[in-house]
Amino acid sequence: MGFQGRSATAVLCLSILLVGSIQACVVEQLQNLSGLLVVSQALQAAELAGALETPTTSVTLLAPSDVAFQKFLLEADLTPSELFNNTELLTTLLSAHTLPGLIPGSDLVTGATWESLEPGVNVTAQIPAYPNVVASGSYLTSGYGPPARIIAVHNPSDCESIIYVLDQVLLSPTLTTELSIRE
Repeated sequence: MGFQGRSATAVLCLSILLVGSIQACVVEQLQNLSGLLVVSQALQAAELAGALETPTTSVTLLAPSDVAFQKFLLEADLTPSELFNNTELLTTLLSAHTLPGLIPGSDLVTGATWESLEPGVNVTAQIPAYPNVVASGSYLTSGYGPPARIIAVHNPSDCESIIYVLDQVLLSPTLTTELSIRE
């Protein structure tokens, strides 16, 4: 079903799930970390950041780097303003990058799978086969498009959340269909 075909109720419910899952301290951390300006701006453009004032649950945020977003925009033939002005698209994209609960690096083992907040999008770990692998350097995939490499991990001490910085935007069935992105 396309963006236009979804009901406003479904989008509102998905937004509430996302708002209830990301804590304010995560948004603040994103604003203070180098290379994560776009994901921080996306949260604000989707009008999610202002509502994220009280922590309610633990969350793992898969934050595409600014370079990853630039690549995504190019592949999707979107301008930043087109992305930021489409709240439904942003909610879909951000939901695919949000996993309920804390997923520490020790849980990143090949084949481990987690449901994202985007319906139908599961994220699976792919770990390189060499010793002493830590979370950074591991890969995550949604099954749509290329896997995303974890390039940094931030575990804010004042948050019940973990931020994994990715070198790719994870795709979903909705994003690949609506934006005609090649898998």
